[in-house]
Order: sequence, then C-alpha cells, then structure tokens
Amino acid sequence: MSHSLRDKTPVSNSDDIRLVERCRRGDSQAFDELVARYQKRVFNLAYRILGDYEEANDLAQESFIRVYQKMKSFRGESSFYTWLYRVATNLCRNKLRQWQRERRLQTVSLHHPIGQGGKEVIHSLADSNPGPDEISEKREQKILVQKAI
Repeated sequence: MSHSLRDKTPVSNSDDIRLVERCRRGDSQAFDELVARYQKRVFNLAYRILGDYEEANDLAQESFIRVYQKMKSFRGESSFYTWLYRVATNLCRNKLRQWQRERRLQTVSLHHPIGQGGKEVIHSLADSNPGPDEISEKREQKILVQKAI
C-alpha cells in the first residue's frame, strides 16, 4: 500500500485500478483524483533529479499529460504509481540529456577576455558529475590548449 500525501490515508493499488478504469471510460474526475494523490510525489521526484523548481513543476505536469494520453496502454502489470514514476523518471532523463546537449553547444570566445577590467577569468565549465564522454572531451580540450600555448 502507498500513502496519499494529501490526507495520509492508505491508498491501495485496487483503488488506483478502479480510478484508471473510470478514466478509460472518460471520467475526468477520476483522473483528477489520481493527480491529487500523486502530484506532490511526482513533483518531489522531478525536483530531486532536476534541482530546478520551475522545471520540476513543468515536468510533473507533463508526466500527468503523458499518462492521461497513454491511459489505454496501461496494462496493470505494475501499480499505477510505478507506471507514473517511470514516465516521470524518463521525462527527467530526457530533460537532463537536453541540458547536456545544450551545454555542449555553448561556445566561449578565445579572442575576448572574460571578466572585468581586462582581466581574463578562467571559467570552470565542469559539471558536478561529468560523464565519461565529458571527461574525455575535457582531457582532449586541455591537451589542445596546452599545445596551443
């Protein structure tokens, strides 16, 4: 059994399955109840992964939109929350990949000093948890910079 953050009363998977069945029949109130049960948990999950309030809020909404759109494909092999959790987690991973791609595309001019008063400031572009490909890129970049110097 899981617990609803709204009222701390136990929620059984069979309650969720009944709500899913009602949703499939077009009952929007049943979906509203599922959202009310799990919105805080989904938001908290997204916030823990992304670390950004607005992005986590948007992603939580997107998770429920996706689940609503795919409600007919829910097979019930897992609990509803497990399915919702997986959808939200996948969306978070996609967002993180998007941010990584965007960071890679950002360029820094080597012709203009960065900083104030003409002083060059070395920026650390390192991520707190760089992946293997980022480490390799940084090593190659460091070698090229050293050769250029």
